[in-house]
Amino acid sequence: MERAHLEAARVLVVDAHDDARETTAWVLRQAGYAVRPAADAAEALAAAAGWRPDAVLLELALPGVDGLELARRLRAAAGGDRLLVAALTGWARDEDRRRAWAAGCDLLLAKPAEPERLLRLLAGLVRRPPTRAADVPFPRHWLFRPQRGADWN
Repeated sequence: MERAHLEAARVLVVDAHDDARETTAWVLRQAGYAVRPAADAAEALAAAAGWRPDAVLLELALPGVDGLELARRLRAAAGGDRLLVAALTGWARDEDRRRAWAAGCDLLLAKPAEPERLLRLLAGLVRRPPTRAADVPFPRHWLFRPQRGADWN
């Protein structure tokens, strides 16, 4: 069996709110993803540099360096072009989507994100699948952008 099938996809979860960060991390771990939580941009950049995640779920409203600037820095780092960057936010207006896209985000998800759809998106977009599937029901409304390059309007 190939190593890629044995190693779980890596997801970095960046949110200043402990409950949101830990809940998202828990859902992803239950699905078989390897997860690293980070409370701010500095922690996220350090984790990304040493751990090399496949995807980053980041809150736009971070203290200090905000999520948009974090997305730019992640994209500028080595391997950033292969990274899935999804912004999680309570602000899902058209302007927020445009700003997230301009900063290098692939997706914009309105919080709270529906776990089933989040897991399906990650499974379809990261280079490695999770080690197991999970069905964790928390129906919520959220927005996403399925492919880079399409118009958000």
